[in-house]
Amino acid sequence: MGAWGIGNFENDTVQDWIIELVETQDINLLSESIEMVLEDNYLDADVACIALGAVEILAALQNRPGKEIYEDELQEWILQHKGQGTNY
Repeated sequence: MGAWGIGNFENDTVQDWIIELVETQDINLLSESIEMVLEDNYLDADVACIALGAVEILAALQNRPGKEIYEDELQEWILQHKGQGTNY
């Protein structure tokens, strides 16, 4: 069953990306995902969805979480990487 909703994490594209993210040991995937929106004149919907999810997580790393509900694995990943990404 797919994810359907209006939240930043409520679509299949971002959910698949989050699975990839929580398997990483650093925040490089966040940076890469945000930078992808700047690389082309045409912004693909999937790229935009992933970038919004990445920005949401980046904010959570800086103790400024949005209103999204984080799954347990993502919440644990955020706690492990808290404070990183301050150069954004």
